[in-house]
Amino acid sequence: METNIISELNKHLQKESCIIYRLPRDGKLMFCSIKRSIEVTHKDFDHYLDLQGFFLFPFDTTSEKAWWFETNVNQFEPENKSFPKLTAVQNETVICGNTFETYTQQFKKMAKALEEETVQKVILSRRIQVEQNLIPHLAKIYLNLCRTASNAFVYLLNTPQTGIWIGASPEILLDKTDDTVTTVSLAGTRRVYDSEMDKWGGKEQEEQQMVSNYIDELLTRSKINNYKKIGPSVVKAGNVTHLKTLYSFPYSNIENKTGEFIEQLHPTPALCGEPKEKAMQLIRDTESHKREYYGGFLGPVNRDGLHLFVNIRCMKTNQKHSTIFAGGGLTRRSVLQEEWDETILKSHMMLSAIEQSLQQSQA
Repeated sequence: METNIISELNKHLQKESCIIYRLPRDGKLMFCSIKRSIEVTHKDFDHYLDLQGFFLFPFDTTSEKAWWFETNVNQFEPENKSFPKLTAVQNETVICGNTFETYTQQFKKMAKALEEETVQKVILSRRIQVEQNLIPHLAKIYLNLCRTASNAFVYLLNTPQTGIWIGASPEILLDKTDDTVTTVSLAGTRRVYDSEMDKWGGKEQEEQQMVSNYIDELLTRSKINNYKKIGPSVVKAGNVTHLKTLYSFPYSNIENKTGEFIEQLHPTPALCGEPKEKAMQLIRDTESHKREYYGGFLGPVNRDGLHLFVNIRCMKTNQKHSTIFAGGGLTRRSVLQEEWDETILKSHMMLSAIEQSLQQSQA
């Protein structure tokens, strides 16, 4: 079975432009050929909701372009509809990236803004670079991500406009299925799963509550009063756990203005900070790299539904090197070493998928 999947993945990757994805808790792989690529804005969003395609928006639309790809979709379904687990890798790939000294300087600048109450929360991200051509191994890396992240949206995207991106996101931005819309507040990170809320630290609970408050306020401002709210609860996402609150409401509340709603929703404090405008400017002034499509959102659309996910746990790759993006939310309670360790923890799933694929190729 695995040989067939790898063969299908490699066959599709030989195309000049392609998208491969698997929805959470789904055994089917969707292979998309791109018919045309159109640069879009949030204002164009609703125009494409009845067509079959795929959206890709950056974290910061002032520095990167947003795209809608019209697609032809073919489905590949493994016989047993599941992906077997792999054993954990102990030795990670040799990597480089933002040094701890650079991260410390950026942390201190953001901590000062937090102390002065310029912002209440801000996300500091960094890049982790793998100095190796991973393109020949992408099919195996993708399959390994499917194995280890069953609850994630796992994708592989290759276009001339964006380059090659691969990721396994556990975070829904906006899902429309039938006549119901779903979004989530997902924040706070721990290594160990513990379902009892009182065992989570005050920093993690405060961080997640900020995201929930942001969504509460947006729904009120949008005059959406008939929503359901469940949580917070503890959810597992690969090798980490998060706090999650689930929101759902009838699609009629945002029909014909979905793009406008998404523009206000994204990026939430989980990816940017609070208040949004000041946190965004602080990120631009502090981080030495462009986030590009990390922290943006992406996903498929057709007349039967819309499935958008925040682009986290992701990597950009080319023939020279690959760049993994990882970040964490800073508040006044943040501790430098703990935040640095969190970025290492969040990068582990991608690094493990890479290391496993290299081992498999050598076997």
